[in-house]
Amino acid sequence: MPEKKRKAELLSPAGDIDGAAGAINAGADAIYLGTEEFSARAYAKNLTIEETIEMIHYAHLYHRKLYLTMNTLLKTVEFSKALSILDRLYLAGLDAVIVQDLGLLSCLHQYFPELEIHVSTQLSILSAAGMKWLKEYHVTRVVPGRELSLTELREMKKTGLELECFIHGAMCYAYSGRCLMSSLAGGRSGNRGRCAGPCRKQYHQPGQKDAYLLSMKDMCSIDQIKALMDAGIDSFKIEGRMKAAEYTAGVTSVYRKVIDRIENGEKYVVTKDDRTVLEELYIRSEIQEGYYFRHNSKDMISLSDPAYAGCSDALKEDIHRRYLEERRRYPIQGEITVCQGRPMKMTLQLDGHEESVEGAVAVRAEKRAISDADIQKQICKTGNTLYEISKLKIVNDGTSFAAVSQLKDLRRSAIEKLEQAVFSSDRQSVLQHEGLILNKLQVENRYINKQQYSEQNPAILIGVKTKEQLKTVLRYSYADGVIIDLMMFTDTVAELLRRISENRKKWYLRLPEIIRQKDIGKIREQLEAALAFTDDMPPEGIYCSGIDALRIAGEFLGRYGENSLHGNQEIRGGQSIVADQGIYIMNESAENAVLKHAASYTAPLELNRKELSHAIRKDARELIVYGYLPMMYSANCIVNTTDGCDRTKGTTRIIDQEGREFPVLMNHDYCYNTIYNCVPLSLHQEVSQLYQAREAAAFRMEFTIEDAGETDRILGFFQNVFSKGTPEGTEKDTWKGYTKGHFNRGVL
Repeated sequence: MPEKKRKAELLSPAGDIDGAAGAINAGADAIYLGTEEFSARAYAKNLTIEETIEMIHYAHLYHRKLYLTMNTLLKTVEFSKALSILDRLYLAGLDAVIVQDLGLLSCLHQYFPELEIHVSTQLSILSAAGMKWLKEYHVTRVVPGRELSLTELREMKKTGLELECFIHGAMCYAYSGRCLMSSLAGGRSGNRGRCAGPCRKQYHQPGQKDAYLLSMKDMCSIDQIKALMDAGIDSFKIEGRMKAAEYTAGVTSVYRKVIDRIENGEKYVVTKDDRTVLEELYIRSEIQEGYYFRHNSKDMISLSDPAYAGCSDALKEDIHRRYLEERRRYPIQGEITVCQGRPMKMTLQLDGHEESVEGAVAVRAEKRAISDADIQKQICKTGNTLYEISKLKIVNDGTSFAAVSQLKDLRRSAIEKLEQAVFSSDRQSVLQHEGLILNKLQVENRYINKQQYSEQNPAILIGVKTKEQLKTVLRYSYADGVIIDLMMFTDTVAELLRRISENRKKWYLRLPEIIRQKDIGKIREQLEAALAFTDDMPPEGIYCSGIDALRIAGEFLGRYGENSLHGNQEIRGGQSIVADQGIYIMNESAENAVLKHAASYTAPLELNRKELSHAIRKDARELIVYGYLPMMYSANCIVNTTDGCDRTKGTTRIIDQEGREFPVLMNHDYCYNTIYNCVPLSLHQEVSQLYQAREAAAFRMEFTIEDAGETDRILGFFQNVFSKGTPEGTEKDTWKGYTKGHFNRGVL
């Protein structure tokens, strides 16, 4: 059966085997699903390995594709199992794997050379810079952030990589992969597929009423499909692996019809019945079109009720009848020969494949010879297989007898042999000696990243976001360096930095935590301006909170040759790149991968003390010991949702129903919000021991919302901690409330 050439792929979710089959039956070009482990929807039913292999075969029969979502962060102890699962599915013909973890990404092409690599939206790729960075890892497709405009996506398409964009379903308030709210609130990490959905709860700003300030309405882009197709989007993705099979099948069927009409040059019409299906199938109160044509809006937020609306039984029953009632079976042709004294023989044909098997010897009938009807009845019972025998030629001498069990065995053997022929591939397992190879991988990582402990004490670095905080830091000689946000640069700040340099201290630049395609030009201009401000005292390095930032910093420092920026390469050549907390490094392979692009990295916030101790390069990592941790970054704006944003207010707070207050900083330069935890992280009780044991090359304090007085109090407290441990009698005076984050508990 020739494969129909489509302009754009329709990609549908599957939370279980019924959803997978229903999506294909309803017209999906490809489906994406997770197995029982390492899926970003850990609470979906998901599929067993055997069910996944069955669905790979089912999809391939109809010339469709199946992608595996292995898009969670992996701990070191999980790495071997993840590769083992991938190995089985790779040999079964898996078309692509969707990944977030940088360690897994770094070794996929080595172990699975014929497997397409798709980067998950969880990696938060927001620009062409990030896409270029991924090319080194043989990535073929990127699922970019849902917040990007169509104009930005057109620019990103110029990299040559495919783009897979969401068109329908639930939306997160935060940039995907940049949310720790569920993790910090209750230990259920969204990066590990276990988000508890705290954004669906009520919050309020001071003096206002409770509302669902962070709850996005569901996305429905049915009226924008032609514009997306014209922009060259390669794959249209429907969200919903947690939802019922009827949702998947129904939504897929509507988008299939509309896409086909456009491809066939027909009038672009979405019927009333089509809209009814989309609006009634598990929609969260109301729908909106997403970010393709707007940056944010109050209309995108479900302020009054985030619960799913009811779905009519009649609609569900109709969808079930059309797409889910019976498993679709692929027609095959067969021939069976039953002749006395000879082995029974069966031949099956499918799309140019023909396979024959022989069974038991037919014997002379003592009472009644087996009839053609008897043979037809048993041979055409294909049971739970993927096939139906639509045409069966029977050669029967009319004098023979064969037991029912013998006919069943013959049929089963024939189908198994046909499947082996149809689904066999030339792929070979690189992991066939898995234990040896994985051990070799670990040895290589440890060799490359061999620790080189310095006799010097670890550095103490301090990050600031205001000029007042910076002035306060200057009063403390124990700080070895300060980290400055790129947007802070003014003549006054440059003069303060000069005092740091004169005291033989180091200073660093921090790129914005969120870097979108629309902002690339502005960021490069600001980098050039910052260098001009500090021409005779250049920064020691650049902090990068994402893959987009890593690439931009590398270009700025002349690391990418033809893609590097113009400028003083001699000055920039000595500067380093630091992977900040937004670049997650949960396993040894991720550590190794990132240190090929950065001089050091920030210890992940979701590992506990024991898990952190497994790091190979403690001499190349920084540990945050104080600071309000960012819980989420969002393109939407709290103030814009409630009062309207005039770009003058820099901070606000949201308060949950337990009375906890979460600070919110508004970045007006790049138009995004950062919501911070209600209390700061502080490891003041542990830091002295960690410092003496050199558990990191640098210990960091991060100041965000603190005024000059509070900054001074915290810096003074830690000065004593680093010199002689926690001073008695001062802790309760300094700390009204704090958290140790995941240092003791970790995440699931």
